[in-house]
Parts: sequence; C-alpha cells; structure tokens
Amino acid sequence: MLDLNAIRTFEEVQSALQLLEFDETAVIDELDDLLIQVEEQHPQWLAQLSNQVRDLDRLETSHLQLVRHELPTSARLAAGIQNRVEMLDQEKVHITRAREQVERTLELDQAITDLRRALQHHNALDQAAALVHRYLTVTPDLLESDLTGFIWPGSHLTSPPETDGSPATNADSKSRLGWCWWDGDDDENTDKTKSGSGDGGSNTRDPPATVRELFERVRRQLVRRVTAQFDQAVADHQTRTISQCFKLFPLLKQENLGLDRYSQFLCDTMGQQLIRPGSPNATNPPAPSTARAVQRLTVLFETVARIIDNHFPVVETHYGPGKMIRVIQFLQRDTDRRVAQILDSFKEDHALDRKLADIKEYDRQAPHEQSATGMMGLPVSGGVAGAGATNPLASSINSLGKRLAQQNWLDDSTSLTAGVNDPTPIPPADIKQLNGVLDQLAVIIQRLGLYQRFLESRAEPETQTLKETSSIHQVFLNDDPRLTFTDAGLIKNSPVPTWVDTLSSAFISMETFVLRYSIHMALSTVELNSNDQITSG
Repeated sequence: MLDLNAIRTFEEVQSALQLLEFDETAVIDELDDLLIQVEEQHPQWLAQLSNQVRDLDRLETSHLQLVRHELPTSARLAAGIQNRVEMLDQEKVHITRAREQVERTLELDQAITDLRRALQHHNALDQAAALVHRYLTVTPDLLESDLTGFIWPGSHLTSPPETDGSPATNADSKSRLGWCWWDGDDDENTDKTKSGSGDGGSNTRDPPATVRELFERVRRQLVRRVTAQFDQAVADHQTRTISQCFKLFPLLKQENLGLDRYSQFLCDTMGQQLIRPGSPNATNPPAPSTARAVQRLTVLFETVARIIDNHFPVVETHYGPGKMIRVIQFLQRDTDRRVAQILDSFKEDHALDRKLADIKEYDRQAPHEQSATGMMGLPVSGGVAGAGATNPLASSINSLGKRLAQQNWLDDSTSLTAGVNDPTPIPPADIKQLNGVLDQLAVIIQRLGLYQRFLESRAEPETQTLKETSSIHQVFLNDDPRLTFTDAGLIKNSPVPTWVDTLSSAFISMETFVLRYSIHMALSTVELNSNDQITSG
C-alpha cells in the first residue's frame, strides 16, 4: 500500500502518481466487466421477478377465496366445538357430583350399619353420637337426597347387623326378633308399642319413613341412654364415665340438659366434699367452735371457687364460650341454699335475735337526754373533774359521735352515752361474748362480699359473650319462672344480699351497744377517780 507520508522528493511524487493511475485503470476495467455481466443477466432476473409476482397474485387470490369460504365454516365449527366442550364440562360436573352423592350415600348406608351396631353396645355410644351429630348437624342436606330411598329401609329392618364373626349376643337375638333398634328396647317404648301413640298416629315401633326421621329417633334414644348412663355413673362415682357422657350431650343437641346434669353432679360433689370427716360441715363435726360458721362459709366458698375454675375449661371446650354461666347460676342457687342454712344455724347458735331484742329493750329503758351530736350533755369543761376543769374523754366522745352521725352509722336519736348516768347499768349480754360474735359477723360479711364479687368476675364475661350472640335466653336457667338475673348474669333474687343487709344491721346495733358500754365503763372510771381525788383533798 502506498504511503503518502513517506514521499519526500519530486521523483517519488511522480512515481506515486503513476502507481495511482495504474490502479485507477485496473478498477475501471473491473467495473466495465461487472456492468457487462449485469446487462447480460438483468433480463433473466426481471423475468424471474415477474414470475414470482404472478405467483404471489394467484396465491393471494386463492387465499382470499379460502378465507371467504372457509372462515365462516371454521367459525361455526369452532362454536359447535365450544358448545360441546361446555356441555361436556357440565356433564363432567354432574357426573362428579353424582359420584360424590353416590359415595356419600354409600357412606350413609355404612353409617346406618355402624350406628345400628354401636347401639347394641353400651361402650360405643360415643361413636353413635358422633354419627348422629354428623348427619343431623354437619351434613343435614345428605338426608334429603333422593338416593336415600335406595338404602332405607333396605336390609336395615330385618337382617341382623354384621358381628365380624363374633358370637351372637343378646342384641343380635333382639335384632333377629325384630328389635326396633332405632327406638331402643326400654320400658317406655314397650308401653308405647302396646298402647300406640296418643294422637292416633303410627306406632312408635313402626319403621321411620325417612332417613332423617331415623336419625332423629336414634338421637332421642341416645339422649335417654346417655342420661341414664350419666346418672348411673354418678351413683357409682365413675368419674371417667361421667366425663365421657358429659361430652356427648352437645353432639345430641342437648347442651342445657348436659349442663344441668353436670351442674347437679358438681353440687353433689361439693356437698360430699363439705361433709368429709373433719370438715366443718361434717355430719359428725368436731368440738363446737366459736368460729364454726366462719369456717363453714370459708370452706364452702373456696370449694365453689375451685369447682368453677377447675371445670371452666372443660365446659368451654365441649360446649363453647358463654355456656359456663348456666353452671355458675346452678352452683349459685345451691350455694345460696347452703349459705342460708349456715347463717340460720349461726343465728340460732348465738341467739342473735334475742341479743338484738335485749339491746333494743335496754336502749328503750336507758335515759336519752340528748342526741349523738350533743353526747348526752357531757361537759367538756367543768364536768366530773370539778369546776373549771377540762374533760378530755368527753371531748373525744363528742367528736366521735359527730363523725359517726355524719357517716350515717348513727342517727340523731341514737346516743353513744345512753345510760352512762345510770348508777347500775346492766348489759343484756356478756360483752366478751358480744365481741366474739362481732368478730365473726365482720368476717362473715367480708366473706359474703368476696364470694359475690368472685361470682360476678366469672359470670360477667360469659354473659357478655352470650349478648354478642343473642343467645342469653337459650342458656340462662329457665326452670323457675320466678328467677330474675342481674346484668352480670347472676340470680337477682338471691338471699345473699338480704343476709348481708341483715347481718350488717345487726353488726351496727351490737357494735354501737358495745361502744356505749365501753364509754360508760370509761366514764365511770374517770368519775370514780375524780371522787377519790375530791375525798382525799
């Protein structure tokens, strides 16, 4: 390649120019040859392009005709295929549903067989209850299926249930003899079989007309059997069986019955715990104690609190939130009865009414010169200690009387110093004994208040849950039309608040008397000392 930067002389320039001219001539010759070749082949290329254009025109025409004629046909065919596919999909859905329905019906048929077998064995009541709950509550629509007519009555009326090769039992014999396994074989059904139904309807031993009626009659039979088994377990103290039966009542749509039976069992258990040897409520109690009523109430309330807290999770697990309120109400009613018995015994043992009557009579006979505000005219100055002297005890009593009157512990007609000027006041009861009774009354009132607050703390959340679901009337106790309930869900017409008011009133009266007596003794001592000083002076 020519390097123009290396040229230095004129001769080199001429030599380079000659080389360039030679190259130019060679390039021109090559271009001429190429043009000659193109001119020779151009007609052939044009002919080929022309042929291709004609072919494209024919192809376009044929395709247009194909599109115009075949496209509608293809569209109609596609629409038909789509409709057929949709029909096939619908048929597939119907077939799937029918298959599921047949499978569920076969399961129902097997469930009826299992149900019949379970009813023959007392230890399989839980399985029977689960089947009844499933088909009456979880999948009730299956019982309305037209396919149930193929399985009921079928062979379920006459042929005995399978026993898996086990020896024939008494229940199998009953089945072969036409045992009405859907209604059981108790005395109640036997009487109905003999007399027929009271309304002129079909006999109770007639087979159920539908599968739903079959399950309903089996459910009623299970309710009777579970209830009887629960009662027998309570009588035999079989705690495990009691717990198993308690869990079955919700499956049989008998929540309130289960809660009432279980609540009665808890009340009986509480009564047994209270009469154990050595307990303050025992049938053969220990030596009499001045605090026996307090001990009995304490044990009773602790037992109630322990029962509620221990059994709350069990009830909530198997019966649902809010259902514990019915158990609490049941326990409250039974506890109120026991509280009334204990407090009646307390009043009788301590002759509380007689003591209050004696105090009232003593107050009537004692001189009342002024109200509690004036404190019977006790001189603050110049009194028993001599002229011009100050009586600090009288001043303190005057202040105490004013405070008690302001707090409504005393009214203006009650005087703390009534009878203090009586030279020989005779108290209606021994002051020491009254102090013991007052101590017990204070504790009893405190225990009753604590018990009431405990019940409210456990009942109020349950009642709130029932209010949210609008099921208060279905859960609250309704066996007594006289029952009314508080906002917290507790029994309103309970005797406990009345007892609290009665005991509080008795406490105030007795405490007032003891206080007056103490004041009298203090004033007598002051007066005696003052007289001694005057005599010695």
